[in-house]
Amino acid sequence: MKLKYVLFFMGIYFICLINLSTLVLTAPTLAFYARFLIQFLGIIILLVEIIKGETSSKEIILFFLLLSISFVTYLFSKNMQPTYFILIAFSFRKESISRIIQGFFATYTLLLVSILLLLKLGIVFSVTQYNNISNSVKPSLGFVQANSLGLVLFIIMISYLYIKTKKNKQKTSKRILRFVEFSFEFAIVYLLYISGARSAQFAVLIAYSYYFIMKIKNKNLMRGILVNFTYLISISSIALSLLSINKQVLSQSGIWHRLDMFLSYRLSMGYLYYLKSGLSFFGKPFSSIDNNLYQINITVDNFYQHALFNLGFISFCVILIYFIFTLKYIFKKNQLTLLIPFVSFIVYGLGESSILYFYVGFVFYFVPLFYRNYKEII
Repeated sequence: MKLKYVLFFMGIYFICLINLSTLVLTAPTLAFYARFLIQFLGIIILLVEIIKGETSSKEIILFFLLLSISFVTYLFSKNMQPTYFILIAFSFRKESISRIIQGFFATYTLLLVSILLLLKLGIVFSVTQYNNISNSVKPSLGFVQANSLGLVLFIIMISYLYIKTKKNKQKTSKRILRFVEFSFEFAIVYLLYISGARSAQFAVLIAYSYYFIMKIKNKNLMRGILVNFTYLISISSIALSLLSINKQVLSQSGIWHRLDMFLSYRLSMGYLYYLKSGLSFFGKPFSSIDNNLYQINITVDNFYQHALFNLGFISFCVILIYFIFTLKYIFKKNQLTLLIPFVSFIVYGLGESSILYFYVGFVFYFVPLFYRNYKEII
């Protein structure tokens, strides 16, 4: 295994073990080291790539162009995540996307097992949250909040379905192995159910939809359904997030109200934040707003609105362009299995902004698709 893979996924494991569990609340020293690692992990991976890799002049020009945009964005938004994404994506630009996804699956599965074990040992504790909308209790099971548990389960599930779909195209599993896989899958789905993380649940449901569509034997029919379904979901998710930045979302009836309730009032929160913050080309520092007309704590959990308000119009457009070209090359190079994680992330962004973190949003590492010689069989 290449050194950068080992360093990257070990770094992600440590960062998430601290930041996503209640250790971030009870172990300030570990939290400090996790923040330190976040700041330097991308640079370390880049240095390993420069020493061991080959870089063309075109790659250098594009890299520094994107890096410059991310630096300007940081000066205005105080958000370094775009820079981290660019450093990591550049370092893995010629690698196997399958190996990257497998790395996230293994890392997050180990993370889940570790935190559940720490919970059993009493080192971390479960936080119980009450959802007023669904009238349900959401346990965190050692994570800092129930949605953090949902995030980890979401990544495990979509990467697992990707790996399972790819494997099923290559060979059939033995009966005992199929039983182990079913047991694992059932356990993850059950934990996702009791977590009450609705954004993760809905996104995993979309992933399962793609998983079953890909079982259609008629390849032309399957591809046609995937193309139409993908563009319908992708355009709808992004358009809904942007069009909801209007006063109608605050109404107490109608389609906007029902959509807002379904998304736990994330759309109206985004609009209220817009009224206080507005838009800019290169973003503004993002923070919750608690001093407002409605006397409620406003946070923007919708990924697209969060990116637009925090990172600004320019970076938001870069993200959209990346999404468009990624979908184009997924279909052009017949890498249809990648739709399982990619579209799931697009849907997940409706209710969670956590894909803005470089140790979460692995769909931003699909850059190898853009290389002419990328011929991975998926």
